[in-house]
Amino acid sequence: MTLIINIPPELESRLQQEASLQGGALDEYARMLLEKTLAPINSGRAEISKGDAWSVLESMKGARPVYALEHRVRARNGEWRWILSRGRVTERDPASGRALRMIGTNVDITDRRRMEEAIQSAAESDALTGLANRRLFTDRLRLAIARSRRGGTQLAVLYLDIDHFKQVNDSLGHAAGDALLRDFAARLRASVRATDTVARFGGDEFVILLEDLKEREHALRVVEKILEDCRQPLRIEERQIVATASAGLAYGDGTADDAALLKRADAALYAAKAAGRDGYRVAER
Repeated sequence: MTLIINIPPELESRLQQEASLQGGALDEYARMLLEKTLAPINSGRAEISKGDAWSVLESMKGARPVYALEHRVRARNGEWRWILSRGRVTERDPASGRALRMIGTNVDITDRRRMEEAIQSAAESDALTGLANRRLFTDRLRLAIARSRRGGTQLAVLYLDIDHFKQVNDSLGHAAGDALLRDFAARLRASVRATDTVARFGGDEFVILLEDLKEREHALRVVEKILEDCRQPLRIEERQIVATASAGLAYGDGTADDAALLKRADAALYAAKAAGRDGYRVAER
């Protein structure tokens, strides 16, 4: 069986040094590392992280008595499986200390990982629309501010809601209201880049995080496109309706406070609604 290990670039120079000390080439050392840890698995390709590779490497050097790592392996049918590998060195070369034999186990933990991922997804996403929820959005906003501080870039937060949503919900029913929310969420996703974050905070409150803005006009173009799309009619419950939206826009940078930035965007949204809805306002600094 032939397997291929994806060695993180940061490890290559260190592995080369270790290989030279052991008297072998880099690819031979990597092959040994792979065979000692992943050989029993019936697959064609394995992925191991930087931290896990260090764990195995340190164990082979004698710095750790045991190792444990979780990694993905692609089976012959193309399916990726999660494997938990645990083991220890049982014999070393007396002169060099080089690992000669290792013993351990490989356990398929795919079902457990899928369950964990489902639980994580449920904790961070909106059940109705599949968008990020407030918790995930807040985490990403804080990270975006940190990246903005390091890179000197700008970001923007859009706070939006659907005009007269309660009337649609009351007149057509909750099923129609849910359909409108899903349609609105889809329009928002289609209006931004894959690197931007769209979230639903609850009800008809939606928030968008625009990162790495080269120019402020980009955020203006996004909000104008969203509002224009919302003016297009859609069919819900065999009825054609037009559900416009209002938005508030707030700019930020690496000095921004996440809660204050959201509050400014929310205040701009209410200013847009007070001005007659179906429009947007930009928050002042």
